[in-house]
Amino acid sequence: MNSTIELLAPRYDIAWYPWAVQYFFMIAVSYASLWLAAPALIFGKKAWLPTARLALIACVSTTLVAPVALLADLHQPLRFWHFYAYANTHSWMSIGSVVLPLYLVSVLGLAWLAWRPALQAQRNAPGLSGWMAKWLSLGDSATPRALVAIVGVAALLLSSGIMLYTGAELAIVKARPLWNTVWLPPMLVATGFIAAAGLVLVLNQVSGLCSHATVRQTLYVLLAFCAVAGLIAASWFLDGINANVGSVAAALESVR
Repeated sequence: MNSTIELLAPRYDIAWYPWAVQYFFMIAVSYASLWLAAPALIFGKKAWLPTARLALIACVSTTLVAPVALLADLHQPLRFWHFYAYANTHSWMSIGSVVLPLYLVSVLGLAWLAWRPALQAQRNAPGLSGWMAKWLSLGDSATPRALVAIVGVAALLLSSGIMLYTGAELAIVKARPLWNTVWLPPMLVATGFIAAAGLVLVLNQVSGLCSHATVRQTLYVLLAFCAVAGLIAASWFLDGINANVGSVAAALESVR
């Protein structure tokens, strides 16, 4: 006796292309890395300095790469000016087009202020490295600690805007029931911190720094945000299963 099993699956149009997915991942790692660098760079916690050095490298790298992925997702990158010519305050994407450049500038400004003393120390080095250090350090005057704190706080505030707009931009997509929930934005933030902590742990090993303080601090962050992600997932499930609607209903329906 022959039996036939027929598999049926709904067909969805692509909501986000792969470049956009990379952007959401990279920008989450970026703002989470910034917060990992904040205790030492902004608030002067010297115990966090080894972690801050690695976190700032991760932050700058992902901050530079993320907008490239976002522009690539437009398929016609020169269209980015449409966001400014036809601004829409009711569009999270339009709001993000304002917040993202400001965040990028603030991160680069903070990184320059943090790395400036090291650049100044290399001003007299021979060859190209000395010339680059002299050019990038912009003089030999001391870097005001207050300026570092001000730029850092501005970057943290703008990073909060990035958290809000990226999460909301996904959560309003009604074509994807699993995304269409208020629990998605905090979950993106939690998983961003998990990824950033993991990246700092990797950098700590491959760089040869092997700081025990960094391992302890980042593992604490990693475990804490794993717990937060678990609480968010549980809250999402309990919130949805009682009403039997929305993203939880869609998730249960997909496995029945």
